Amino acid sequence: MEELSEKLREHPEAALQAMIRDYGALVLFVVRGILSGCPAEDVEECVSDTFLYIYENRQRLDFRRGSVKAYLCTVARSKALDRVRRLRRERIEPKEPEQLRNLSAYPSAEEIALSNVERETLIDGILALGEPDSRILLCRYYLNMRTAEIAALLGMRENSVDQRARRALKKLAIQMKGADSNAESLESAF
Repeated sequence: MEELSEKLREHPEAALQAMIRDYGALVLFVVRGILSGCPAEDVEECVSDTFLYIYENRQRLDFRRGSVKAYLCTVARSKALDRVRRLRRERIEPKEPEQLRNLSAYPSAEEIALSNVERETLIDGILALGEPDSRILLCRYYLNMRTAEIAALLGMRENSVDQRARRALKKLAIQMKGADSNAESLESAF
């Protein structure tokens, strides 16, 4: 991770291209979850803003305190919520205005700070579950989506989403116990 900070300072274009290649889909997933009712142009612009922020702030970035993935997710989420607020001010209503009315359902910036190792391990564990389990857990617990929204997104029945989420949480708990003997931290995260 420290080498990425260094590469961003010495060869910023190459480092940024590598980050887009490696983490672009993850950033798109986070942004799309928050801007799901907005036009594709807004989503694409928000993804670009995320990587532009990384590029413009490359001299100050220090990935020793947290993972690249966690930092990118935090920046992407922040940029997407900024976009929602701007759309609200401009009175441009997305296709699903209930998401704009429910901004308080999203955790604050302090709550989503994913810079510690425990959160990084948790995200890696969720991603290791594979599809659709990882997507269900990310949508439910990271993006605060309701079961009905997740079911519509994935083309599944609501009870199937709930059942897969329960099973995925059990698998994740077992996986995390193997990776870290402090399983209580996993339970407190949910």
